[in-house]
Amino acid sequence: MIISAVTLVVPKLDQSLEVYCALGYSLLERGHLQAWDVAVQRDSRLCASAFARLNFSAECGQVLEVVEYPSCVPMEPFRALGWAAIELLVLDLDEAYRKVQSLGLSVWGKPKSLSFTDNIRAMQVLGPAGELIYFTEQRAPVADWPMPQARTQYDQCFVVILCSHRVEVSNRFYADLFQRPEPTVIKSRVIGLSMQAKLPEDSLHSISAMPLRGGHWLEFDQGVCAEISRDSNIVAGIFSIAITVDRSVGMPDGLGVPIGAGKDTGCFLVTGPSGERINWYQE
Repeated sequence: MIISAVTLVVPKLDQSLEVYCALGYSLLERGHLQAWDVAVQRDSRLCASAFARLNFSAECGQVLEVVEYPSCVPMEPFRALGWAAIELLVLDLDEAYRKVQSLGLSVWGKPKSLSFTDNIRAMQVLGPAGELIYFTEQRAPVADWPMPQARTQYDQCFVVILCSHRVEVSNRFYADLFQRPEPTVIKSRVIGLSMQAKLPEDSLHSISAMPLRGGHWLEFDQGVCAEISRDSNIVAGIFSIAITVDRSVGMPDGLGVPIGAGKDTGCFLVTGPSGERINWYQE
């Protein structure tokens, strides 16, 4: 199981492409969404929308899909439940800090060691459409926290972060979905949550992390907002993610809506308990 795609919905496609291409992510394809793409997302409002696909990582076949929807609603990260942030590997975090400043992006959290280890440093940045991006540098391996190795300055997305209405509920749901033990809830700094709750930056929040494969993770952060954001409006930011699953893990009954099948891959849409969308692809 790996994170194979992240789909962003943005008001201005060219503006987002300028930033991600400047970070070194190469453009693979550009055009308009076709019927199959819309069927996968199960949202007819995106029909014929302009989109672009960029290469996040050739090593693991991961892509970033950026879809233009001019009337999408701007929303600060962690103001609504659902996917809140992506976490990208970098070789040199201080260089990444200088780069995002040169691109005019807003830095929410300057480079800093994680609360539980000095071997991992991260910063938090608002992307061009208001999506929250963590840039993360690993200085040395951390026990019980496997990560991929960055091979380029700006590398793959290895974590997607959920703003959860209840971490314990998310734990149970994804344990059932992936047929794995429930992760442990721990306390950690989450700058975005502290900002939304108007708490000091070093406040601790309940989070958990579900390991996938190849050092990929889904992180569940206890939200501070009250409502589940569903389909009444299309919100700018992370619309969905894709998980590619090996054949040893089948889709549990009742958790996924079948979309169709390609030559060798079954596709399901899964909606999580906080309204998050997951496209499940069977290898």
